This record gives sequence, structure tokens and C-alpha cells, in this order.
Amino acid sequence: MEWPQDYLVISIVGLVVLIMTVGTREIFSSRNDSSRQSIRIPFINLRATPAITILLFLIISLLSVIYLSTELTKLPLPKPEETVGSNDNLPDGVISQATSSRDQPRPSNNPDKSEIDYSKFPEISERASYEIDIQRCGVSASRIWQQIDRMNTIGFVTAGSDITEFSERPNFMNKRNSVIYYTAQNTKFARELAKFLSSKGNPSFFADRGEGIGIPKEKIDTLIIVQFVGQSCIY
Repeated sequence: MEWPQDYLVISIVGLVVLIMTVGTREIFSSRNDSSRQSIRIPFINLRATPAITILLFLIISLLSVIYLSTELTKLPLPKPEETVGSNDNLPDGVISQATSSRDQPRPSNNPDKSEIDYSKFPEISERASYEIDIQRCGVSASRIWQQIDRMNTIGFVTAGSDITEFSERPNFMNKRNSVIYYTAQNTKFARELAKFLSSKGNPSFFADRGEGIGIPKEKIDTLIIVQFVGQSCIY
């Protein structure tokens, strides 16, 4: 109910109570005075028998109750409390411990990550088995750790020992921020990870497939290298 309707309801209730009070007094007065054959209806310049007066009071009361019931049904329902274990408010696709490990995280409606398809990521139970190495050149440590924290939040394990820093860009390093993968099965995953790293207002990342020379065969399927390249290292 809005404020004007509140005042109207209060006024109607008050008027009904006042009419009932005055009317009751008139009815009792008529009983004490046998010569009175009719009762003056309060606030209306009419007179009626006690039976008709009581009937009018009942009709007014019934209409008031119906009106109040109708208004109460228009009130907004209270917001239900959030359920423990819900994924709706967890950041960046992380799931609660109460969720099955095979359930994919649900992306939120945040425009920054609306295009990220978490179903293209590895199963949540498999993400910790991926080795995410970091290579940086001309990028602050704070920005690196911000992205590491984000990846850790969605199940990938990246430690400080996995970070390699270059003062000058080596030949094997791309001239742009990149997610390097080495097998065809990781193509979709690498592209989505690049979108993920590009979200939240961060610089753009691109997925590139590396040749895999010198990488052990047992690691090539689970090795991902994320290259952070600053302006000073583009040339």
C-alpha cells in the first residue's frame, strides 16, 4: 500500500469505529426509553429501527473488512533469506562445498563476464591438476597477484613459484597478453580463460597455441602458460 492508501484505510477504520460506538449508545438508549421507536443513524440525517441500524452497521463492517483484505493482498511479499550453499552470489564461477563437483559454476549477470562459458572449462574436480605458469614482463606484481587470486577462486592452483619475471621480452614471449596452450583439446578452455582474465576491466588476453617443444609428454595436456606483457615489453 502506498501512503495515500494508508491514510484512507486508517480513516475508514476510524469512521467505522466511531459509527459503531455512537450507534451502540443509541441502541442502548432506545432500550432504556421504551417510547423511542426509532434510532438516529450517526452522521446521517436519517432515523431507523434498531434492527435496521444494526444491519447497516454489519454491512459497513463487512465492506471495511473486505476492503482491508484486498489491500493487504497487494503488499509485497518479504524477500526470502538466501540459502546456505547457493552459487548465486559467489564470484567468478566458484561453487560452494555443498554443490556437486560435477556441477558447472553458474555465471552471473555481470556484463564483464556474461560471455564466459564455464562449461568449456575443465571439470571442477580436475582444475587443480592443471599447471598454470605465469610469465610477466613490464607488469606490476600487484596486477599479477590479482589475476592469480581470481584463478585460484575458480579452482586453478597457481603458486608464487610458478611466476617467471623478465626485464626484457624474450623471443619466445608474445607481444600481447596471452594464454598459451599446447593441445587441441584445450583450445576452447584457453579461449574462455582468456575471456575470464580479460573481464573485470582488465587488459585483453588472447589464446595462442604453442609448439610444445621441450615440454614433457606427461605435462603437455595440462600445462597452460599465461603471459602478462606490459607496454615497455611490446617492442
